[in-house]
Amino acid sequence: MTTLKLKHLSYSSIALWNRCPREWYLKYHFGINSPATSPLAFGTAMHRTVQQGLLNGGIDDNVAGLFGEWLKAAAAESNIRIFKSEFEMLTRTGENMLLDPIAQQIMNSIKSSTPEQVEIKIEFQVPGVPFPVLGYIDLIDDDGRPYDIKTSRYDWEDGKAELEVQPDFYLTALDIAGDTRHQGNFTHLIMVKNEHAPSVYTMDTTRTGYRERVFEMVQKMWAGVQAEEWKAETVRPACSNCRMKAPCYYNK
Repeated sequence: MTTLKLKHLSYSSIALWNRCPREWYLKYHFGINSPATSPLAFGTAMHRTVQQGLLNGGIDDNVAGLFGEWLKAAAAESNIRIFKSEFEMLTRTGENMLLDPIAQQIMNSIKSSTPEQVEIKIEFQVPGVPFPVLGYIDLIDDDGRPYDIKTSRYDWEDGKAELEVQPDFYLTALDIAGDTRHQGNFTHLIMVKNEHAPSVYTMDTTRTGYRERVFEMVQKMWAGVQAEEWKAETVRPACSNCRMKAPCYYNK
């Protein structure tokens, strides 16, 4: 089998594998990544602003005023170039989302009292897979309920939260760590990125059978890695809008 420089797996790496094993191989063998873009920086900045605001007593005007600094830092970390006009627009959008009274009421209803409840590192082992699965939960409230912050260009449709797989990984990790206070409950904090009409809301799901689904998904992925499935000449739905066409073609 091809030697890969793996130390762990993550939900994002497994999701990438399910999207396209060849794109996964380009990233984890050759180190070729899709270029980072301004939406990534915006999402990172929003995550950090909300997390720090909740730890410091809630989201208010002062917290909203810090969004631009978080955006600048997130862009620098990921080497993302944002032109002045776009930076100003994204900053206004983020501030408007954080200043909206209804949004503030929703976000401030989440009670996370200690730093240990923000950006929580999780790790667990799947039978038959040599690498641990690692990840980070955005928030856990004082009652033990995990949250994932999602910035989105559009409203989420009904049922979308139930289709999200990432919560299964978080709940599995918490169960294995012995924290079952969540009782299978999970919340997405959805922040719709609209400069003039911001929208923030939560979508709750209650899950069962998640550990079995996660174990099966990780084991199936690892079996595919061992079989070097990236070598298959398969056209996938993701091919039509893939930004990795050039290196993919080059490395066939």
